[in-house]
Amino acid sequence: MSQLMYRPSDVFPTEWHMPKWINLCEDQQIGLENPKKKIMLEVHWHIHPRSSLFRVDINIFWENAQPTTIAQYETLVFAPEDLLQHLCLHLHKHTLDSLQLRWCCDIAEVIKHYKKINWKYLIRSSRTYRTEKPVVRGLYFVKNYLKVPVPAQVLHALDPAMSSNPFDYISKMPVRNAKKISQDLVHIDER
Repeated sequence: MSQLMYRPSDVFPTEWHMPKWINLCEDQQIGLENPKKKIMLEVHWHIHPRSSLFRVDINIFWENAQPTTIAQYETLVFAPEDLLQHLCLHLHKHTLDSLQLRWCCDIAEVIKHYKKINWKYLIRSSRTYRTEKPVVRGLYFVKNYLKVPVPAQVLHALDPAMSSNPFDYISKMPVRNAKKISQDLVHIDER
């Protein structure tokens, strides 16, 4: 990547930064940037960091990957159900600070694009990796605030507590900035 003029964006690989940079590389991802082209790129090799509670097996995701063409190049993309799980985990990670609508939009667009989601597989996979809470949270947000069709039985299967009182359920989710998220949700509701 350095031949293409990309450099690490998270830290600069000086002697002082090298231990941190190596730890980033071994963990999950590295951010790269090309200042001339104003392009930022994240290269991931795991779904979540080693320190995460969620132990998603990236190898299974790649086994399920589907071939596609992007800009005339053959490549693989995650199966829609695996991509949804990944995006819900990403939303979960960022929602701890504030609800970022862009992560919800990514989830919504995957559901709209693929239309035929294998919900049973998503539920089974979420249970296997114990990601039910982040997945149900992401699906709840897109169903209720972006009006994306997510079957109610999927939310219930992922977490039966969701069915009793969804607003109470959402209010009890762990966040660092609950006031900011509730303001964000009010703004979405007003639209």
